Amino acid sequence: MPRSVVFRILLVLIVGLVIGAEAMYLVQQKRQADSDAPTPQAVQALNAELAQRSADLEFVRRQLDMAEGELAVERSTRNTLSAQVSSQMDQLGTLRDRLAFYEQLLPPGPGGVVSVRGLDVEHTAEGLSYRVLLMRSARSGSPPFVGSLQFVAEGTQNGKPKTAVLSLLRPASPTPKTAADTIPFDFDQYQRGQGLLAVPEGFVPASITLNVLEGGVVRATRTVKGPF
Repeated sequence: MPRSVVFRILLVLIVGLVIGAEAMYLVQQKRQADSDAPTPQAVQALNAELAQRSADLEFVRRQLDMAEGELAVERSTRNTLSAQVSSQMDQLGTLRDRLAFYEQLLPPGPGGVVSVRGLDVEHTAEGLSYRVLLMRSARSGSPPFVGSLQFVAEGTQNGKPKTAVLSLLRPASPTPKTAADTIPFDFDQYQRGQGLLAVPEGFVPASITLNVLEGGVVRATRTVKGPF
């Protein structure tokens, strides 16, 4: 129960008791005044005071009814929220059961299933700028996926068809990587990456294929077509 509602109810009850006590006192005063044969002015004053206290008491009763109504609304809201939480917990349990079922269908390998969810390649003055989004489905507690990215371009060079494995340009230098034509990476469930690829002199790419490799084995692939 909200503290503000409880405090309001207690305050209304206290004020009501005070007003009620005052009204009882005035009634007794009126009875005593009647027995002592007071003046008409005194009787009129006592009646007016008693009427005012009665009006005050009626106002307090209305405030109490309003506070009790708010309390009923709070209880109803709390019960509704409790029911919603219970329903959400049941749905969560169902989803966990489904997840456990589907995890049993995943390949037994430590890498799980890796897919390329998005690939965007744009031509810039320095080379080909790429952005990639990878997703992995694996059992809970599986080790991270450790692999590499390989970009293979199909196009022409000096008017002749050519296939080229593109290398990554280092941010601090326009010189391509010389050690390998793959980009190492590791991740658990989601991985976003971006970089700049070097384009061979005179090469015009028509399509770019991204291969996700694990130990030299292609686990996922995605191709985008130009022009770039």
